[in-house]
Amino acid sequence: MREMFAEVFASIRMNKQRSILAGVSTAWGIFMLIVLVGVGQGLIRGISSNYDYMSYNILHIMPGTTAMPFMGRQEGRKINLDDDDAAFLESQFPETVSKVIPMVNKEMQASKGRYSTVLQVWGVAPGYMNARYIQVKYGRDINDLDLQNHRKVCLLSTRLSSLLLSTKGSDALGQYVELGGVPFMVVGIYEPVRSFILVNDAFVPRPTATFLWEPSGHYDELCLFLDGLDTKEANGQFKLEMYDEMSKHKSFDNSDVAALNIEENMDFFLLVSGLLTTVSIAIWIIGLLALVSGIVGVGNIMFMSVKDRTFELGLRRVLGASDFSIMSLVLLEAIITMLIFGYVGMMAGIGVMRIVSVMTADMGSSAYNVFGSMDVEISMVLAANVVLVIGGLIAGWAPARQAIRMELTDALNS
Repeated sequence: MREMFAEVFASIRMNKQRSILAGVSTAWGIFMLIVLVGVGQGLIRGISSNYDYMSYNILHIMPGTTAMPFMGRQEGRKINLDDDDAAFLESQFPETVSKVIPMVNKEMQASKGRYSTVLQVWGVAPGYMNARYIQVKYGRDINDLDLQNHRKVCLLSTRLSSLLLSTKGSDALGQYVELGGVPFMVVGIYEPVRSFILVNDAFVPRPTATFLWEPSGHYDELCLFLDGLDTKEANGQFKLEMYDEMSKHKSFDNSDVAALNIEENMDFFLLVSGLLTTVSIAIWIIGLLALVSGIVGVGNIMFMSVKDRTFELGLRRVLGASDFSIMSLVLLEAIITMLIFGYVGMMAGIGVMRIVSVMTADMGSSAYNVFGSMDVEISMVLAANVVLVIGGLIAGWAPARQAIRMELTDALNS
């Protein structure tokens, strides 16, 4: 085996110009593959990050007003939501609905000293912030003790903290702000997922919000966390079944779409996911086509190499060399040529993607990012290695077959 490697490298050194010409096309092909896939992955990461806050496994149910009569009842009835509805949904769909968080949502004035602003206050339960990909930057999230003890605590966004308390950091923790005229202690500061999402919203324990602002016990929204709905068809079927069961539970016509307002994002997420998958596949195809030019170039060079070494290969066969050893020699030369120049192109592509990723890290808008990190993953490097080896085998196969099929008399007379 050592002698075979020595012969391959000797052949490459003896034909430097020819090998370089073949290698340049290979290096360029793998470089373009790395760059295209890196840009594609950056595009996918960037677009995906813009919709983290719209988690596809969350469905929102809000009260509505009936538009159709039902069993002697006139249209125009308000359909309210309460704890009984939350328990009903969890028990009716135990395999799909993992959790239901009733929520209170009120618009009111927040103030601290001479500073004030109008904001949305949400009464929520533990786990809601994580489910919506909202990062608590300082302090803590709402916990079970806050709910049990009806504590007057709140979480503010960094913008609200800066506006009302003149700080975005931990100095805001423990201070008090008035929400609707009631003092609440700040226990957490969260970072809005986008500059236009939840930037003017405060979060408080739901029992506290219900006691203060919704004594009727009705909720403004039921937030359903769903599992197992991975297709558009399954999602649509669940919504139909859920609406039908709720129509029986709340006594309204199941075709009355105005009775309850439903908001969910899975259909949109599936659409975006499908588009991004298509983009990823297209980028791989284009990159592989660029690499094909390198494979063709190496194949042509190997044909020339076999032709130039006709006498040598014929003499090897006369001296007892097997067809397998001759094929192995040609294939090994093709693979080594692909790997050497392929690694040059690969390292160049990885370097360029790293530089571009660093340069664009701080250029994305906080409101909308087109590109995320373009760093190449290790899986991509491993895939590129496999592609190079397969490319070398493809490039060397036909020349290797030609080498063992040549007539001995023609080879020795060449």
